[in-house]
Amino acid sequence: MEKRIWIDTETTSRDAETTGLLQLSGFTKIGGEIKDKFNFFIKPFPNQFIDDEALAVNNIKRDDIKNFLEPIDAYKKFIRILTRHVDPYEKKERKEKFHFFGYNSNFDMTVLRKFFENNNDKYFGSFFYFPYIDVMTLAALELENERKNIENFKLNTVFSYVGLTLPEGLTWHDAEADTLAAEMLFNYFIEKRNK
Repeated sequence: MEKRIWIDTETTSRDAETTGLLQLSGFTKIGGEIKDKFNFFIKPFPNQFIDDEALAVNNIKRDDIKNFLEPIDAYKKFIRILTRHVDPYEKKERKEKFHFFGYNSNFDMTVLRKFFENNNDKYFGSFFYFPYIDVMTLAALELENERKNIENFKLNTVFSYVGLTLPEGLTWHDAEADTLAAEMLFNYFIEKRNK
């Protein structure tokens, strides 16, 4: 059965290898049905750099971070969600894992893998197939002949360019809104191809 996880992260800087994770949001879909939604606000690890510019983009203040989950607590909550659908210890040849979906998924997958490692877990690959499925790459292919007309390739720019709008109450640069928008954009291109 198809297992998908849609993920977006908001971080303390732009360097995926060293950044701290501030927000981890998304949902699981099993056989096309949403099973779990998650939206964790997470304190960075003490040694991780916090860039004020990154906080401004994410509308997060330094004082807000004091009330976020400790990294280990967020990690444990996330693992509980994952293990509802994937057995990380399963050894069979055709083990089922999550297909990792998002927009600019290379960044998010790298950040999440580092988050696992910082929580002393080296078995990220037990839960997720590689490679990830990147809606940005799909959009680049679908809009190849129109790319010169698009100011940049940020999610909100591409989303607006194709005529989509965020549901009321959601704002950009919030991981929860961004995962929903990424799936909406993915579905837009898939439906367009199938016409």
